[in-house]
Amino acid sequence: MPEARVKRFNGNGLAAPKVPLSHGALVDGWLHVAGMVARDKSGQIVDDDAKQATIICLENLMDVVSTAGGTKSDVVKVNVYLKDFGDYPAMNAAFEEFFGGDYPTRTTIESGLGLGDVELDGVAFIADPVVP
Repeated sequence: MPEARVKRFNGNGLAAPKVPLSHGALVDGWLHVAGMVARDKSGQIVDDDAKQATIICLENLMDVVSTAGGTKSDVVKVNVYLKDFGDYPAMNAAFEEFFGGDYPTRTTIESGLGLGDVELDGVAFIADPVVP
């Protein structure tokens, strides 16, 4: 059996990570996306509106997915980490708005986040990926 080749890369529209990680790792069509925080395009962390923070996290995740040639419908699983589980309704509303009914599987966990109120990571399957 041939050895799997992992292609690690950063999203085209995202700033380079400030810590030692890659935004994405692609192997045999499976894309694993690193934890995305609600860092907007100006580099600021949005942490005063959980719905908006979740949307920004999802947009950042999709930047990595689209860099590899994928779309929203390729997203299989998203793990969501909330600093305060009281933000669950706002996060849920963001998912409804962002995915519009074609929802990936999801796990939501309350976590002692150190940066922002929301973080998420995910897995996508891209049948014909673009190797970044």
